[in-house]
Amino acid sequence: MHLSVIPASKSDNDKIVNVEIYAFFEEQEDTKVYSHGSKMGKLYKTFAEETNFNQIDFNVTVDEVYELYKDDLKIKNRSSKLKAGDRIELRWVITDASGNVTDTRMDCQGRHCQHLISVKEGVACPYDISGTINYQVLEVGSGSTASVGQTGSVIIKKLSMKGDFTVNDAEFGGSWDGSKVFGEIKGSDDGQLSITNDHDNAWEFLTFDGSVCTLKWKNKWTDSYGEWAVVKLTRADGADWPDYLYGEGQ
Repeated sequence: MHLSVIPASKSDNDKIVNVEIYAFFEEQEDTKVYSHGSKMGKLYKTFAEETNFNQIDFNVTVDEVYELYKDDLKIKNRSSKLKAGDRIELRWVITDASGNVTDTRMDCQGRHCQHLISVKEGVACPYDISGTINYQVLEVGSGSTASVGQTGSVIIKKLSMKGDFTVNDAEFGGSWDGSKVFGEIKGSDDGQLSITNDHDNAWEFLTFDGSVCTLKWKNKWTDSYGEWAVVKLTRADGADWPDYLYGEGQ
């Protein structure tokens, strides 16, 4: 979450010295709605004088919100800490150097007074393959412009919790025309990755060893053009590859 607090003037008396973030929790069961936090909420984060109040960035985590309100929740039977229908509201209290307080919990409505987070139902992908991936080419087909030993890196970005990603070069520097082949990746719970791009290629995972795996990319309709290469992929963050990944048609 990003919050920017601008003082009323450049006067030392108007200098921001403290910002407190308060959380409220609302849960819903059928037609019943249970609200927690009363009018004042519970203190979630505090930012003191050393903070750059023009640029406050922080994450709202499931664990922290749940720990704050777990003893108040009416719905105890939860498969996860937050469930569909839960809603988190954040409001803030701002104090300046002269002691003036702006409290958005009191008589303040609108997008500048609150931040709402709603929990929707869905199944999250059990793995995350996003990040910078370093590659080394091990084998090449006749239709690839890569050379054995060639190295480089690609970036895989996560688009959604359900396992959607993008990759800025699905052929790891080896496309037939030398261009980077942008691809959209759809993942599934069981580990299948399917890729959509202009070159109609697919990944076939060969081996896994911690943060290193090998795969063969190829044109998924035919091998007759030699459009393929085998590459070694190393995750720059050092995380392990899920060792049950497989490609479309593999």
